[in-house]
Amino acid sequence: MFYRTAASSTDMNKKVIVVEDNRGLREQLVQILGSAKDIRCVGAFGSAEEALKEVPARKPDVVLMDYVMAKLNGATACRNILAKDPNARIILVSGMPKVAELTASGAIAVLSKPVALEILEAALNTAATRSPPIRRRHPTSAAEMPQVIGSDATKQ
Repeated sequence: MFYRTAASSTDMNKKVIVVEDNRGLREQLVQILGSAKDIRCVGAFGSAEEALKEVPARKPDVVLMDYVMAKLNGATACRNILAKDPNARIILVSGMPKVAELTASGAIAVLSKPVALEILEAALNTAATRSPPIRRRHPTSAAEMPQVIGSDATKQ
C-alpha cells in the first residue's frame, strides 16, 4: 500500500488518464496515482477504443497506456490520438519486449512493467511539464525517440 499526505487544494495537479485492460491493475494504478503528489486521475478506461472517445473531451496532461490490449494495442491507439492531437503526451507501459514498435508509436516514454511508484511519478511529472516533441512520421534523431525506462527495456 502506498501512502502520502493529501496535497493542498492550491497545488497544480497534472491530469492523467489511465488505459489498462486488466481491471485489477487499472484500479491499482488509479489508487497509486491518487497517492501521488500533484497528479489527478481524470479517467480510467479498459480499452483503447474507450480512451480514443474520451481523451479529447477530458484533455489530460498525460495518457498512461498499456501496450497489450485486445482489439487495439497501445501503440496503435497512441498513433490515433496523436493524429488528432499532435501535442498529446502519451506514456506506454509494457511487460513485452517489443521496444522497436513501442518507440515508433510516438509515445514520449516507454515504461517497463513492473514500474516502481517513484519512476511512474517522475515519468508522469516530466511528461506533463515538458513541451511535446516535434513529431515527424519517423524520428530522425535519438533526441526524437521516446525515453525507454526500465531494466528489461534497456536490454533490447
